[in-house]
Amino acid sequence: MLLAAQRAALAQLERDAADAVARLTPAYRAGREETDPLSYIEVLREPAAIGRRFAELETSVEREILVFTKPPYAVDPANNVAGVELLARGVEARSVYERSVYDDAATVDAVRSFIHAGERARVVDELPLKLVLFDERIALFTMEDPVAGTPGLTIMIVEHPGLAGLLKLAFERVWESGDDFR
Repeated sequence: MLLAAQRAALAQLERDAADAVARLTPAYRAGREETDPLSYIEVLREPAAIGRRFAELETSVEREILVFTKPPYAVDPANNVAGVELLARGVEARSVYERSVYDDAATVDAVRSFIHAGERARVVDELPLKLVLFDERIALFTMEDPVAGTPGLTIMIVEHPGLAGLLKLAFERVWESGDDFR
């Protein structure tokens, strides 16, 4: 009787293992066929390519866009028509600007038009980098050249919900420390 129970348990284990293999094999094969294990990361340096890619990502937003905004701008705020269209679609938009934003009247006017359209905006003395979070799944951020010491327009785009979630925590911390845009 004990031997029969052991055989039944072993048979169940064999069925479970075969089922697991059948369910995991397609994912395993797809992973083996992937030639770029970092396909969820993009690096862009050319200003026109950055502008195009940013516009693509901006128009794909469904729920929320969070932004650390500081110069130099890949897309001048006064020319960011897609940003106003996002707000018209009901996308929640929050931006934190560096206080130096007040130095340029055209940029201040553009930000005020975004606020009028529904953006929530705050200012801080300094931001650590440029950052855009799209729907808590994609992060776009600048990478400063450690040798030259200037940010230029090199950006990374990472489609990774874990990283985006972590960066949202940082965004929320900076947001809370900011002053309302005036």
